[in-house]
Amino acid sequence: MYRSILAALLLVVLSLTPALAKSHRAGASPPAGSMGQTSSATMPTCAASDPVVWVNTSSRVYHLPGTKYYGKTRHGKYECRSAATSEGFKEASMKRHGPMSAPAPATTR
Repeated sequence: MYRSILAALLLVVLSLTPALAKSHRAGASPPAGSMGQTSSATMPTCAASDPVVWVNTSSRVYHLPGTKYYGKTRHGKYECRSAATSEGFKEASMKRHGPMSAPAPATTR
């Protein structure tokens, strides 16, 4: 008798599990890498010579692609570099982590 009750209870729990998982995912927090950005993280369309930068609205600086904090600060948005500089944002003084241009050849004497 206990086995049939336990089996019925187990079937009910297993049938509810997918519904509970869907409702839990609907209110889930943002992914770990996003750090809860306060603005929409949509990429603007910029000219080829005008890169998309990550503007940190708290510190009033912008980060270039390939730098450590590009797209990762708590308060920020993607914006064209020309728009960021016209709004008064300054370039962050960070070293790039992505591909860099080749160093100038050394002169020998």
